[in-house]
Amino acid sequence: MLRRYCAWVRSHPAWLRIPVFVIPFLLLWLLLDSGFGLPDWVSTLVLYLIVVPAFGGWGRWVHGHMYPYRALGLSLSQGFRQEIAIGLICGVAGVFIPLLLEGWLGWLEWTSMAPKAFLTALANAVATAAAVGFAEELLFRGWLFEELRCDYKGWLAGVVTTAVFTAVHQWGAQTFGLILVGTILVRAKVLTGECLGLPIGLHAGWVFAISLVNIAGLLSYTSAVPSWVTGVGDNLLAGIVGWWILLLTWAGIEYWFCWRKKIRYVC
Repeated sequence: MLRRYCAWVRSHPAWLRIPVFVIPFLLLWLLLDSGFGLPDWVSTLVLYLIVVPAFGGWGRWVHGHMYPYRALGLSLSQGFRQEIAIGLICGVAGVFIPLLLEGWLGWLEWTSMAPKAFLTALANAVATAAAVGFAEELLFRGWLFEELRCDYKGWLAGVVTTAVFTAVHQWGAQTFGLILVGTILVRAKVLTGECLGLPIGLHAGWVFAISLVNIAGLLSYTSAVPSWVTGVGDNLLAGIVGWWILLLTWAGIEYWFCWRKKIRYVC
């Protein structure tokens, strides 16, 4: 029965295969969120523990991959770990460098907090970055991107993946920033031999730095410049400064991994 079902799914195009996989988990999420009255973090953890193994089952049974997670871009190789580290450094620096520059220019003021409260905020930021960085990259640049590439050209799969990634996040002033983030993460995977190491590192680094600043309340803007410069609603993705940093990050990745080809690993 399972083999016949997987063969039926495999014979259909991506626009049908993707909903077949996604809809059951959306229904499960709605059930956990409203039917059991569980805390948000418990519902998220349960869904996380179910969905991640499901990616492996889908790759093995539907697509016949011997190593389904490797096909999505995961690895335990040294190069993969190095790319995660590079991504983390670039992601964290890409948030704190512009903030330090804005502080030097008088556009924001740094605030202090008790060491115990800071450590709590730090632990929350680390946990959030690890969960979001891994889960979203496995879902979007891993499973969705590869599922689309089975039927469409790589550039089209990348565009659709970025559009879906942007659509499921909060729209508004940060929409352009989200498009840049999604595009950079797709390119990061393509340029590093189809590995998710660099995208996971970048995503986790961005989330960690932004979460730490928000949870710890490390700064306040002085209104010395319009909010569209520093970020509408104190959101770095919704301002000129954040967009320029993302564009510089994109250019740096293209230069280092594509033009110079200094470091390139295969999962």
